[in-house]
Amino acid sequence: MKGIVCFIAILLLTGTAMAVENPDAFVLSLYVGKVRVSHNNGKSWNSVKVEMPLKEKDTIKTWINSYCDILMPNRGNFRIVDNSLVSMNILKKQIEEIKVKKGRVLFNVSKKLSKGETFRVETDVAVASVRGTEFEMDTDSEKLHVSVSEGAVNVKRNVTIPEGVEVDEDLGKYLEVEVAGNQTIEMTQSENKALQNALNRAKNNKDELLKVLKGSKAQTEKKLQIMKRNIKRVFDELNQYDDSKSGSKKDDDTSETIGKAKQGLKK
Repeated sequence: MKGIVCFIAILLLTGTAMAVENPDAFVLSLYVGKVRVSHNNGKSWNSVKVEMPLKEKDTIKTWINSYCDILMPNRGNFRIVDNSLVSMNILKKQIEEIKVKKGRVLFNVSKKLSKGETFRVETDVAVASVRGTEFEMDTDSEKLHVSVSEGAVNVKRNVTIPEGVEVDEDLGKYLEVEVAGNQTIEMTQSENKALQNALNRAKNNKDELLKVLKGSKAQTEKKLQIMKRNIKRVFDELNQYDDSKSGSKKDDDTSETIGKAKQGLKK
């Protein structure tokens, strides 16, 4: 618990201290190591700056032993850990969508969403929808791990229900699973492909299609597990990162970055 409290306190301090032209803009509040931003879908990469506002479609890339914190005004914050690639897909007032293309991201959605508001995290394997929670997503093109510390996250597979099926219920609910506090789950692209093939074969048989969907949801729910490692330890690791760096040799880029981060904290 101390780790989460320290992590959130640091982000809140850096966030509330910043004066931003657009008070609703996402802001890069702190970074350590090599972190770059692209404004053109990865065609070119630029250095980041503390207090830098992010725009829709901006992409953040972190290298080894690097990370950055993003402040979401009136929403919370999230940390992009090393070797990650994350895009700000949609940044509208009523809908916000983050795309984690690869890597690990820790989210603290501290304020519950109001009616009509949407906050989603998209990956190649599934999409997570949240109302207010603390959770971690670790993904690549083939698999996704979701671990929830507090609250709950609805995770929906990236699978398409065949068109033309007439039923009196929302079939999309069978693609979703709720991951509650202290739970973790893994989903894979191979599972999605097998399910998609089964649905396509059953598209002309409503009963068979429902059977496939219900069976898939039951199998997915069986994959829910109590976290073998406490996610709070991950927050502790992140808080200890700067301390560990202080006792080792740092390159000029990293030293300058930590200095800027500390200046942001003192404002």
